[in-house]
Amino acid sequence: MDITFSSLLYMITFFVDTPSHKHFLLMVAIIFTIKGLLNLNPFIKLDGYYIFVDLVEMPNLRKNSIQFIKDMIFQKGDINVLPLTTKLLFIVFGVLSSIMTIVFVVNLVFYIVSVFL
Repeated sequence: MDITFSSLLYMITFFVDTPSHKHFLLMVAIIFTIKGLLNLNPFIKLDGYYIFVDLVEMPNLRKNSIQFIKDMIFQKGDINVLPLTTKLLFIVFGVLSSIMTIVFVVNLVFYIVSVFL
């Protein structure tokens, strides 16, 4: 929906003559484009995550991959039961989703601090 709306705004800018209105429409379109692309990120539990989970046919992928990494680090559970491809998917997805979460939280904290201080 966001990308569709931003596409519509991009098209409208061709018919607007006032530079300030055109600039405003472009800025709003860029915001909606970025928001739509962030929704497609598979490492945050938004639309992209659920699309990816459906593609790999592994429900609760984020939770299971982080639990697998914890079990691997603390040597709990029997991690040798899983096939190699599943192990690799859990490791790669768990590490990348954890990094994305940390980056998102750190950026949010810096943004809040910069706005209020």
